[in-house]
Amino acid sequence: MQKVIGITTGAQWEADGIGMFQYNLQQYFMENTSLVVRFLDNRNTEEARDFWYFLLDGPHPELGYQSVITKPVADSIRNTSEAMYALLQEVYAGMPKHTH
Repeated sequence: MQKVIGITTGAQWEADGIGMFQYNLQQYFMENTSLVVRFLDNRNTEEARDFWYFLLDGPHPELGYQSVITKPVADSIRNTSEAMYALLQEVYAGMPKHTH
């Protein structure tokens, strides 16, 4: 996960290898939500913010983060860390609402 944080710091979605990395990260996150959230809880806020931004960024932000994070996954985030759930919502609220 430390390498993932390094890659996601300041990263944005692109329709290239970064996009494939993001897709695989989303799959990993959905399968290991609590583990990732606990890891993020121990990182500084900016690293966690960059992770959430990268995880949610894409060509259709108007679909909402629910297109990446389903209700059961969101519930798992909230149950694992209220702080990370609040940061996720804050990051999403600040994302541009236009397509790339």
